[in-house]
Amino acid sequence: MRSHRLLRTTLLLSATALVTIHCFSSLRLFQTGIITSRTPRGVGNSLVPAMLVVDDTSFRPRACGHTLYYLTDHVRVFHENGSNADTGALTIGRRVSVYLTKDQAMYLSCPPITSVAKVVVH
Repeated sequence: MRSHRLLRTTLLLSATALVTIHCFSSLRLFQTGIITSRTPRGVGNSLVPAMLVVDDTSFRPRACGHTLYYLTDHVRVFHENGSNADTGALTIGRRVSVYLTKDQAMYLSCPPITSVAKVVVH
């Protein structure tokens, strides 16, 4: 009886660890830069929170200069120290690192448009 409980606990912890590793490894750093606008953008018949970010890490800026990110309900926002934050921390002039999922769709317009999976506020 005790060995069944131990086996069940071990399997549950292993499955949890695999899911956690998969969740974090499915994200990739896309851009680090400065937020230049937080104006909501129209999608369908509603306004969706968004932010424009200009890349400040490259010597040759992108042609359009900015990337437009939609902030969905599923976006996760953190401070550099790992503590949780909310989208209220994403203010104009703040430096951020933006992470996307590996298979994230991006509209290659000018500026490029996509949604965010995770944002780290610096």
